[in-house]
Amino acid sequence: DEVMNPQAYIGQTGNFCTRVKDHDNKKPFWQKAFIFVSKDTEMTTTDVQYLEYKALVEAQKANSYNLCYNKQEPQSPNLPEHQKDSMDEFFEDVKLLATFKGCNIFEVFHPKSEHLFYVKSKDCDAVGFYSSSGFTVLKGSVIAKEMAPSFNWKDKRNGMVQEYATMDGDKLVMTSDKTFSSASSAASFCLGRSANGWIEWKDTDGKTLSGGKCGSKV
Repeated sequence: DEVMNPQAYIGQTGNFCTRVKDHDNKKPFWQKAFIFVSKDTEMTTTDVQYLEYKALVEAQKANSYNLCYNKQEPQSPNLPEHQKDSMDEFFEDVKLLATFKGCNIFEVFHPKSEHLFYVKSKDCDAVGFYSSSGFTVLKGSVIAKEMAPSFNWKDKRNGMVQEYATMDGDKLVMTSDKTFSSASSAASFCLGRSANGWIEWKDTDGKTLSGGKCGSKV
C-alpha cells in the first residue's frame, strides 16, 4: 500500500552531483536527499559498499519505507573484521543523524508495546505515544486538512504535511511516523490549531497525558 508506505532509495556514489541529477530524472517520487560523507579520504570504495549494504539491511528490517527501486538483494563485501567495526560505528552516526532529521527509515517502532494516546475531531483521528524522544504520531493517523485562521505556524505545517502525509480519498493521512519535540506540537500539527497536548491526547480510558480524566480538572 503505497499510501501507507513512502518510497525511498539507498545508494552510494563517487560523484553526487551527477548521480542526483540522474535520480531526479528517473525517480520522480522523491522530495529530499540525505547525504553522508566521510571527514577524510581514508574511506575506501569497499568501505562505502559495506555502508550501503548495512543501510539496505537496516531499512528492510524497519520496513517503514518502500525500497522498490533497490531491486538487488544486498550483499556484504569482503571486509576485515576491524574495518567492519569502524564502519559499524560510522553507520550508527548515520542512523542517529537520520532520526534527528525526522527520517525514521532505520527505526523499528513497536507501538503495540507503547501506551497509545488518541486525538480526534471532525476530520482528525490520530494516534501516537509519548517517550523520552518526544511525542510520536504514528503512520496511518488521519490529520486535519484545514487549519484555524489563528494558527501561528501555517507555513511550517504545510511543509510538514507535504513531507509526511498524503490525501487518501477525502482524508489526509500520515505516510510515516513523525516524532515531535512535545505533545502539544504533535497535537497542534494533527488538529491544525493551537492545542495543549497534555489534555488533548487521551488513551482508551479517557485519561490524558497529564493523568486526568476527560472533563476533569488537572
